[in-house]
Amino acid sequence: MHPCYRLIATRRSPVTSLHALGAVCWAAGLAACAGAPARVSPGQAWPDQPSDYSDEYERWTRHDTLRDGVDMILDARATLLTTGWRAAFVSKQARLERLSPAETQEISRSEQQQADEYWEITLVIATQQHDWNDLTKNQRSMWVMRLCGAGDRCVKPEPVHRDRRPADVLGHWFRGVGPFHEVYRLRFPKKTSTGEPLWEEGAPLSLRMGSVLGAIEMRW
Repeated sequence: MHPCYRLIATRRSPVTSLHALGAVCWAAGLAACAGAPARVSPGQAWPDQPSDYSDEYERWTRHDTLRDGVDMILDARATLLTTGWRAAFVSKQARLERLSPAETQEISRSEQQQADEYWEITLVIATQQHDWNDLTKNQRSMWVMRLCGAGDRCVKPEPVHRDRRPADVLGHWFRGVGPFHEVYRLRFPKKTSTGEPLWEEGAPLSLRMGSVLGAIEMRW
């Protein structure tokens, strides 16, 4: 398996799958992860000169699939919304929508505040059966999600919500948005319940997502 991905094999149930979607997602995932993955640098200041949005998207997006043989159970693409990603997003949005300097500054302040308060991830997923794509059920979801950092410390997400923007808008900012996918915005606290920081210098961050069908882990 490509080094950008880690597939954790656990107990799985036999299913029939979307073979064509699985093949496309597998190929797209390998192409997207060419080269060494970016490491987390949460202390990074808001950049004076934003990078190109496509570059920041590629840098902070991870892709993985959960399979039963050749059958796809879960396709997931996670984008970590770092300061670099947010600055590039604001810059491109301002250019496309012809925002005024005041409007751009207001959006920038909001994005910086969110970056200070949370670890935030946009998650684009498809499941073999539609009712498995149930993250908004939160504690009643079949999927257990954790964001894990230094010393294998992990936190649970805040209540999960779907991103309700139009599909064409979501598809512009995030790849892989298709008729079988849902888009979620995940927020995780920056400290554990005991007050320890989730992340420390030199440690990775990893999004773990699992169920009785199996589990995946995407790392930054």
